Amino acid sequence: MLAQNTAGNAVFEMSWGGGGGQNAQLYSPAPVAYGSGWHHLVGVYDGPAMMMYLYVDGVRVNALATTFSAFFAIQAPIRVSGTGGTLFPSHAVLDDARLYDRALSDAEVLALYNCAP
Repeated sequence: MLAQNTAGNAVFEMSWGGGGGQNAQLYSPAPVAYGSGWHHLVGVYDGPAMMMYLYVDGVRVNALATTFSAFFAIQAPIRVSGTGGTLFPSHAVLDDARLYDRALSDAEVLALYNCAP
């Protein structure tokens, strides 16, 4: 899930397995100025490396080693904005949401950002 917290930081969260499942969150180190125009947010999960990455406007801003040993078959909806807890629905307009079957590299994320409106 890509969302924002109440402080305005971008959040990339992965979770599954219900209340007893696994969960990991990455936050941008600083709030994103959402009212200042378009922003490009990317969350990447690299299963073989067991890493999560968060990018804002083409730049990797955070990384997290996970204990997720393998990716899973998606059995729940993919959410793009939070619905509870410390996350809240975004007032953003989504454009060009994508899902890949592999982890994108830093260069690929930057190339996608450079193609943004």
